[in-house]
Amino acid sequence: MGGGEGKDSYFAGETDNDDVRGGAIERDMTNRIEWDEHGEKVNEKIMGKINSLIKSKRWFFGVRRQDDLFSYSASYWLRARLAGANGFVETILFPRRKKYLVRLFNLNDAKAFHRRSEKIILDNPGVLLKDIGEEYKIWKRIFKLCASLSENIERGDLDASQKVFLTLIEECGVGGASFFKIFSQGMMLEKNKDKAMGGAQRIKKILEKHNQWRNSRRFKEVKLRKAYYDFIKLFIKQKKLNIRPKGVFENLTASEVVGMVNGSCRLSLVKKKILRRKKHDYIYLYLKNRAGQDVVIDDSRLVNPLRRHFASLENQKSSSMEENIHGYVACQVRDKISGAVIVVSDEKALTRLKPNLENKILVTRQTSPYFFPYLRGVKAIITDEGGITSHAAIISREMEIPCIIGTRIATKVLKTGQPVEMDLVCGTVRMLGDGTNRTK
Repeated sequence: MGGGEGKDSYFAGETDNDDVRGGAIERDMTNRIEWDEHGEKVNEKIMGKINSLIKSKRWFFGVRRQDDLFSYSASYWLRARLAGANGFVETILFPRRKKYLVRLFNLNDAKAFHRRSEKIILDNPGVLLKDIGEEYKIWKRIFKLCASLSENIERGDLDASQKVFLTLIEECGVGGASFFKIFSQGMMLEKNKDKAMGGAQRIKKILEKHNQWRNSRRFKEVKLRKAYYDFIKLFIKQKKLNIRPKGVFENLTASEVVGMVNGSCRLSLVKKKILRRKKHDYIYLYLKNRAGQDVVIDDSRLVNPLRRHFASLENQKSSSMEENIHGYVACQVRDKISGAVIVVSDEKALTRLKPNLENKILVTRQTSPYFFPYLRGVKAIITDEGGITSHAAIISREMEIPCIIGTRIATKVLKTGQPVEMDLVCGTVRMLGDGTNRTK
């Protein structure tokens, strides 16, 4: 996440207001993290409060990695306004060793949220179809805005593009809240399908609709991200800013980008934030306490201790060089299966390698719809990430492919050609031999 772009003079022009107040959001900044006039130091009293607050709670690691700070915060930044104080799960996002972004969630919040979803969905499974229908309407509005934004960008009309962008990002905040609700309901219905009201056939059809919804979302997110990217490119070009869109996506939150676009955020302060986060990394918070709601900590005095704290939690979770790799069984088919693995870490590796997976055990961080053409004839799937409603879990059940998900470490431990045995009763993967006869 850090480095690679240099410390150019990024921004020209300033406004008098340092507060970032995205779109219709008008937030009281009194209890939030405070910066000095240079935007360099977080208020020590608030810093201590945030540190204690985070360490006092129980956190668990998300089952998939996140693309960038902007996209993640765009899905979360309206959560408190839309869901109320108790209607969302607290989250933290931070770069792990400058390689990828790690998500954490408040464990107690998540359990309470899923319990509410479970009660709703077991009493009336049809709610899930209703909510999916409502979210399709949200995406219809989003794609209409994307088309309008594209037309304005082609004409080079920055003023019109800005108006559409600000509306689009508000709509995406609504979509982010909707996603988590549907995701939770689907997971609870899958977990408790034998208890749900309405009969087995109806529940099966509802889960099929949920699976279709889940699989289609990745393509939608890619299209949305392109619309964001094209607008940021236009904004940078017409404002003559010496910065790459990648720097904006990786280092600014949605509300900060909104502030940059609508003029409510001092551009020189934004420049300092980008440079500081590239150098020292950061921690993004969306907590229920307003002092830590939709804010980024990039003061190394707080970032470094918290990163060490999170690393210790991760180390407690798993020992990455265990002989047996542990996960969750998504599709059993049979009790045990063995074979040679082929490691395809992500979509980029898939595009680059175009692997032949026939009679091989695919090992990947997570699958997506882009993997589908390659899965015919695959022997089994093992993923680092994903839950029971993830793409790998859904597609393995549909295609009856033996699958273990959520191992966290499979792509780190296993190498292409390594023979393994998958125990599809216990959810473990055992390495066989030393793998000296590995083949590509």
